[in-house]
Amino acid sequence: MTTTRPVTEADFLAYVDGRLDAVRQAEVETHLRAVPEDGERVAADIAIQAGLRLLFGDRDGQRREGAGGKGARRAPWPKRTALTFALIAGAFVGGWCMARIGSDAAVPAAYLR
Repeated sequence: MTTTRPVTEADFLAYVDGRLDAVRQAEVETHLRAVPEDGERVAADIAIQAGLRLLFGDRDGQRREGAGGKGARRAPWPKRTALTFALIAGAFVGGWCMARIGSDAAVPAAYLR
């Protein structure tokens, strides 16, 4: 009888980075299908990683030399600017929505009638 070890945060990070062997990757994918909250979080991490790769011009997943080193490529400045703006705007809107949700809970019930 074989038992699988529990899926940890380190497994999630290795999965996002593509550093798991085939057997462990299959175990993590099974866990992600079984636990939707973890699946959503890992999907968000993969999307963030893809955005960062696009922002800094790393399309093939290979490490580059230093920022100005030979082989370093960067996305054109309009694309970097647009992605930076989108990340900042998303953080602002998310914070604003969370503040609105929290402020509704602080209103006394007498004022809601």
